[in-house]
Amino acid sequence: MNLINDIRRGAYVIPEVQREFVWDNVKVQDLWDSIYNGFPVGTITVWKIPAEFRNNETFRDVTIPIDRRFDYPDNVEYVVIDGLQRLSSIILGFEGVLESPTLEKKRLSTLCFNPYTKTVVRDARPKKKKKGLFPIHEILKAGAGNINRLIEEKERLGIDYNDTERSMITESLSEFYLKVMNYQIGHYVLDWSGDILEIFEKMTKCFTLLNTKQTRVKAPTLLIALLTGRLRKEMGTSFKSKCKEILEGFEEWSELIDEFVLGRAFIAISVGKCEFNEALRELEEFKGDEILKALDKTSESLRSVVKVLGDLKIYPSFIRSKYQLVPLAYLAYKEGIRRENYDKVEKWLVLSSFEDRYIGGRFTQLFGEDFKGINMNGIDGLLNALTLKSLSENIIFERDFGVAHKLLYYLLYLKNGARDWDLSAQRPKMIKNISTADLTIHHIFPRTVVDSADHPANITLISKEANKQIGDREPYEYLKRLSYIDNRGCIQAHFIPEDEILWYRENYEDFLRERQKLIIKAIKDMNLVPIT
Repeated sequence: MNLINDIRRGAYVIPEVQREFVWDNVKVQDLWDSIYNGFPVGTITVWKIPAEFRNNETFRDVTIPIDRRFDYPDNVEYVVIDGLQRLSSIILGFEGVLESPTLEKKRLSTLCFNPYTKTVVRDARPKKKKKGLFPIHEILKAGAGNINRLIEEKERLGIDYNDTERSMITESLSEFYLKVMNYQIGHYVLDWSGDILEIFEKMTKCFTLLNTKQTRVKAPTLLIALLTGRLRKEMGTSFKSKCKEILEGFEEWSELIDEFVLGRAFIAISVGKCEFNEALRELEEFKGDEILKALDKTSESLRSVVKVLGDLKIYPSFIRSKYQLVPLAYLAYKEGIRRENYDKVEKWLVLSSFEDRYIGGRFTQLFGEDFKGINMNGIDGLLNALTLKSLSENIIFERDFGVAHKLLYYLLYLKNGARDWDLSAQRPKMIKNISTADLTIHHIFPRTVVDSADHPANITLISKEANKQIGDREPYEYLKRLSYIDNRGCIQAHFIPEDEILWYRENYEDFLRERQKLIIKAIKDMNLVPIT
């Protein structure tokens, strides 16, 4: 455990390559169970930091401590290249708390050792629950010679042990302590020296090679790791800081256009590849100025996409997956998106949303298909790459209402001049003039009166204020008034059946069937997407 004792004194990581840290309490328990039983837990790779690097301001710029309490540069000995989660789990076990900069809050240990069953378990409040649970950080801090103190503390809480139990517990806890302290973790220590920036580039490339074929670190994270060192060396700037500067400029799109979208688009635009491993080989040959130029082109392409979507009045809340923006950015880079093709962009967004394209992984495969389609035939090639090439009544209405429906309805309302359902207005605003932040879904028949109120044919889009005004009223109570205000904009444009008998709860199923027909007819008439 010598390496781990050194790590506990203080170690740093590279934030660009370690931001994918995801805490898994089950894996933490498994790791400690492996340590106790003498099973291997994998090799840890670290770089032993020379004094000249530790004392250079670059060190602070490109690294962060594993634990905030270790933020003492003179006491730091390592940069962790591979094995952050294992080391963090070990620190948690020794200290009882982890204050990691990569986690949103302190992580308190729930790891305990049960001397009766001789197993590592998790329990948030062991002192107040079971007499057989002892927090492992308390065991490790007590040491083999002070185990009795832990038993006495339990007894002060009102837990009784007989002589046989005391002897057994003392023996089991001492055994646990000795097994942990004598456990040897496989590790590889790199001791590079020389130019600081060359070392950093070598270190980030080492991390990339260690992790490229694994799934736990995503491509943009590796991309940042690979390019940060080269840019810092050649241009005196950081790839990460340039990405951050670009992303900060997208304001209301910031939730969708993040480093992953930017990174994916950058790979395609910079080297004309969609496979990350292939792109890496070419990116390794890029000079610093070439990297910056490619990043500028990527930024311009994403801005072009945002402008097109703004022209179409499509905003973030109508986008099913942020990764839908990547092929559009590549399309914008390859040939631009002309106004005469705006309807095709709408069609692609609707169909890809109902297809659930880019939902649940398989990005590289799907983008590869889109990438090839764009290279062959632009926007038409992008449409041809879709698996779902048309909608049907079943596809639209035999699934829960979601973002795909929201986009579909919104585009229909923009095209047919639908109005809000504001009961207090003499002439309600048109839907297209309402801020998307003020739009909400409205159940035409409220949940209080029908069982399947979430059916897509029972939902429309109106302002939050109008939704509040209507509340839980039944349709016959408010649709009549809306028909007087503006029958076309409030009734017909929302595809409400005009037969008022269908506005009563006993005719709900008939209402759904008629409204479905009206929506399908509108999609056909407006030629929004093909209907089969």
